[in-house]
Amino acid sequence: MNNYLNDTTSLRCSVVIPTYKRLQALQECLDSILVQSELPSEILVIDDDSTDAFFLQTYEKLFQKNHVEFRYVKKDHKREPKGTFTSRNLGMELALNEIVFILDDDLVLDAQFIERIMQVWKEEETSQLIGVGGVISNNRTISKLEQVYNHLFGFGSRYAWDVTDVGFQVWNDGVKKQEKGFYAHGGACSYHKLFVKEIGGFAVLNTGRVDLEDVEFALRAKRKGFHYIVEPNAKTEHQHASGGRPSVYLIGWQASQNRQIIFHTLCPQDFSHRIWFRWSVIGWILRQVLVGHMKRAFGMLIGSLKKAV
Repeated sequence: MNNYLNDTTSLRCSVVIPTYKRLQALQECLDSILVQSELPSEILVIDDDSTDAFFLQTYEKLFQKNHVEFRYVKKDHKREPKGTFTSRNLGMELALNEIVFILDDDLVLDAQFIERIMQVWKEEETSQLIGVGGVISNNRTISKLEQVYNHLFGFGSRYAWDVTDVGFQVWNDGVKKQEKGFYAHGGACSYHKLFVKEIGGFAVLNTGRVDLEDVEFALRAKRKGFHYIVEPNAKTEHQHASGGRPSVYLIGWQASQNRQIIFHTLCPQDFSHRIWFRWSVIGWILRQVLVGHMKRAFGMLIGSLKKAV
């Protein structure tokens, strides 16, 4: 087997957690890491705010007892803008291991999450494998009706996990077996550090803590010939903590702006792809309306009507 990693029998990993004003969620996330069946060799908390000193000292001692280095990094916003993309890049730069998990700060991991993902890295051909992700157990199941809707509006793919040629992510947390594809949830995923550097890290989209940096990254990786594996037995629960988030309207607006950036920078600009993109945008906004997320839908609509900045 042609494997680009060093000795996989002793392969270790780092965990990077970008965080911002969600201390309670961060505590639950760290607690779930402490009880993992396979521990990382280091934890890096990359903070866009300031975290309580007693909290940090407590977790530093807890991880040290388990032979895990705990590193806290408060970002200097004169050098590194706020946002998960810069936190991800900083964490990737500072991490000491070849495999780097990037986790949202409001995840609670199942006890075997890290072990099951690391097992994929140890067993699989890694020459073009850029990431191994898990599934979010409390996400909705993609029904047959939603699959039809997705295909109707150009969100579909022959892969369960993908990014379309106009920059829309395809995902299904209900998969029952390992899936090779071209996308994984960016906040519940591990990455091959060398390949992340090779394609230039995570792009700076609209500033703030907004979505779609993982979509932009995955599409660039796909264009370079890399792929992901999603392991359905690596499960995590997403708590959707509200702290540190912008308004629902602003989330929708920023997502539409970033969607435009992805399309205009990475996707073909011929007539058929422009029509496909606009049709997918309509379906994307309409889906929010159908499930009652009116403020988010309105933000998406306004963001899609204005040129991306």
